[in-house]
Amino acid sequence: MSYERIGEDLKRKAKEADLVSYLKARHPRSVRFSDHPDKPGFVCWRSVEHDSLTFYRKEERDGRSIYKYTRHSTDETDDGIGYLVRYEGYSFINAIKALAAFEG
Repeated sequence: MSYERIGEDLKRKAKEADLVSYLKARHPRSVRFSDHPDKPGFVCWRSVEHDSLTFYRKEERDGRSIYKYTRHSTDETDDGIGYLVRYEGYSFINAIKALAAFEG
């Protein structure tokens, strides 16, 4: 069995990719713009299949923007790579490659 190595630069680029734009382009039936599940009066990008799952951009301490999601019903939070692996069926390597290559 051979393993493919992914560099830190590629992982960083994948984490900084705009997850919502990627999903709108590649998985348009996965996201919708609607009311926030926990904040009345606020709207956000949400998962179509998992009603409590929201997407957002978070500023890191080093100034980078990381795109993340939270599934409010389970308190699960992760980045775009984790979302593609858990909810869209990507392998870890393919999720990194897809997000890093996305120009959206």
